[in-house]
Amino acid sequence: MTETLNAEQLPLLLIDGSQVPIYLQITHQLRHLIISRKLVEGARLPPMRELAAQLSVNVGTVAQAYRELGRLDLVEGQAGRGTRVKSFSDPQADFSARQALLSADLERVIARARALALPDAEVRQLLEMGLLRSSACMRTVFIGPTQAAADKYAARLSGAFSPEHVTFEPFSLSMLDTAHEAVLKALGTAYYVLTLALWVPQTRAALERLRVPAAVIGITAELTPRAAERLRELPPQTRTVLVTEERNVATALALIHQHTRLDPQRMEVVTDAQPEDLARQAAQATIVIYSFGMRPLIDDAQLPTERVLELEFAISPEALTHLRTVLDPTASTLTPIG
Repeated sequence: MTETLNAEQLPLLLIDGSQVPIYLQITHQLRHLIISRKLVEGARLPPMRELAAQLSVNVGTVAQAYRELGRLDLVEGQAGRGTRVKSFSDPQADFSARQALLSADLERVIARARALALPDAEVRQLLEMGLLRSSACMRTVFIGPTQAAADKYAARLSGAFSPEHVTFEPFSLSMLDTAHEAVLKALGTAYYVLTLALWVPQTRAALERLRVPAAVIGITAELTPRAAERLRELPPQTRTVLVTEERNVATALALIHQHTRLDPQRMEVVTDAQPEDLARQAAQATIVIYSFGMRPLIDDAQLPTERVLELEFAISPEALTHLRTVLDPTASTLTPIG
């Protein structure tokens, strides 16, 4: 039975005075809950009036947030059934498409064999020998919002799968958008394209523009146990500063609120819009909490290791299990890699 949520079950936190509009704060936090699988596929979001009342905002603001989630291809609205979280991908359902692609390639091989006047028995034997001798593995492509993010998640997937069966080539979304030669070469021998659930629509749209036949698999991520434990250990009076992208401020503060006894409303924030504020804010803080995308800024600041805490995410166990069934049934037991 599909889960139906009420407004009180959603850990949303709105920040007054933020440069991010309220509807986008709601959008970003719901997006995070979806891609971390706190809201599972098929879950029905609260009615707009109910959520608006819970957050003390008008219904139009919530409606705008739901529309934005729909534009991101994360939810779908159905008359009489409300707004539900969409399924990110169903790669098992495209078996016929994969067969058709391979049949087209085999037709070209057969046509070449005919041109070379090779008898069918010889062609069949060559194909069977090729399959027996080949050590080729399944090649996949991982698309990240940045090259650093792509490298990070591709490396973690490589550590969870046998390289003899599956490899993951990392590229940024901008490289895909601009049809970079290296990406096109990789897509020439890959069919499955992996990305974080948030980036599925953009990745799929770019592949369609390039007319590349591929199946996009959206994967989910969650806060690592190590990061969650460090957050829980922070005393409630700890002087902290949050360093994150402007668009992620509300989401990061809500996450901190869930895992600590800190008051997010009193926390100082440094964003990518004013990175020069970090030195001053960090000097007054005991702990600097930051998101992955801000790591270069943190590294440049050369803060002591014990004074920094990354909001670190790992691929969720559910995502790894799903990938195992699709990509590599012979792989060993998969666990999140922090």
